[in-house]
Amino acid sequence: MLGNQPFISVIIPVRNAKLLKSTIDSLARQTRLDLVNEILIVGQQETQKFTALENLKYIKVDDLPTPAHNRNIGARSAVGDWLVFTDSDCIPRPNWIEQLAEAISSTELVIAGAVDVPENMSYWGMCDHYFGFSTTAYGFANRLSIAYAPTLNFAIKRPLFNEVGGFNESFLGAGGEDREFCWRIIQHGVQIRYAPRAIVIHDHPRKDFHSAARHIFNYGIVTGQFRAMYADQWSIFQRTGMKLVRIPIIGELGGFVRIIIRGMMRLFNGAFLKKVKYLPGILILDLSHTLGMIKALRETKI
Repeated sequence: MLGNQPFISVIIPVRNAKLLKSTIDSLARQTRLDLVNEILIVGQQETQKFTALENLKYIKVDDLPTPAHNRNIGARSAVGDWLVFTDSDCIPRPNWIEQLAEAISSTELVIAGAVDVPENMSYWGMCDHYFGFSTTAYGFANRLSIAYAPTLNFAIKRPLFNEVGGFNESFLGAGGEDREFCWRIIQHGVQIRYAPRAIVIHDHPRKDFHSAARHIFNYGIVTGQFRAMYADQWSIFQRTGMKLVRIPIIGELGGFVRIIIRGMMRLFNGAFLKKVKYLPGILILDLSHTLGMIKALRETKI
């Protein structure tokens, strides 16, 4: 049973976001807006005229407004018992807060909602979505307990956020801070619960091959940086693999084998069979991701 007292702080990192008004408008239409203490817009935004909401606050960040930095500032300013993160290119469904609150009412400490895309999303936009957000992609993700979730639809109890130390601000781009943050949560002995009915529509801009490949290549770089950061905690097999990747030619051959294996594993995913037409594009993006990982691991001391 849901309570009637507000207990949620929604945090949105921004950097001159073009779709922010749509995000705020969708929050204003939430069926359980009464459960939200505050909506914190954190970063740099040229236009600060938003839908009139009493609990809406804009926190300007004068220094480098990276996603990790902005989220940490929002978390430090928040008063809610739960911190709920989304992004400025996301449109939450009208019952998003209600569905998150129902999941929160259990004994879980971390909740990851589902991510969908607009109906008119392009082929390469869909490939980017299924590759980059496979653990929480609506209609594709099928595990209720996951090891990683992007924080564009993510809820965590505020004391736990503080206990694990918030986001790692050494990641200047987007993506690496999410993966590293989730790693520390799992190492803390806490599971991330997937809530498939708490949905945001992610209207991301990677709608052509070039932008999708560049985005996933950058994901590969931050993934490689993350793996190198915790190299001493991986198994001996994984550490050996990371070292072999650093060797010219051998690294590329190993990466190619990895892509083929991952492609075959996707074919054994029952949910993916309905979306198999995206497999060629996903394999190409996996190549981009692998090359990014190789680049990062060769530039990072292990």
